[in-house]
Amino acid sequence: MGSALYYLKADGCTIETFERVKKFICEGIEAEQYWQENRENDENKAERFWREFDCLFPMIKKYLISIHLFGKDYNNDLAGHLDFGDDPKNVEGSLIFDEDYTDEDNVIWGNIRYSAYVWHFAEWDGFVNFLESEFKLKNARWLSEEDMDPFDLL
Repeated sequence: MGSALYYLKADGCTIETFERVKKFICEGIEAEQYWQENRENDENKAERFWREFDCLFPMIKKYLISIHLFGKDYNNDLAGHLDFGDDPKNVEGSLIFDEDYTDEDNVIWGNIRYSAYVWHFAEWDGFVNFLESEFKLKNARWLSEEDMDPFDLL
């Protein structure tokens, strides 16, 4: 299967929120690995899969509920929605807090930038919507390297 580099940017982030987003993304990567190792086309095992998933990945459960996929088909329906990157260790270098300003309460505000190689049909609309609803980030957006031509920037 093909992969592509995806880019995400969101505004209105604090250092505390940045750390929470980092944990969420790492949990998402681990959830995808768990799903890939345990997915089957067997209705009899679905209940056990979702029960274990619920215990292991509480934030990703909340995300999947927000996009109406939690408890559904666990063989194929999660494809493209559990694509946050391939290794939690890579998040440290791929998730960046870009400081913008410090307010009167000495809270540092900025934006976050994240990039990861994911399946080239990954769907990050739910991901950015969850960042806005759960973490109160603003103007979250994404694009794939397949959506742009770098030569257009020259």
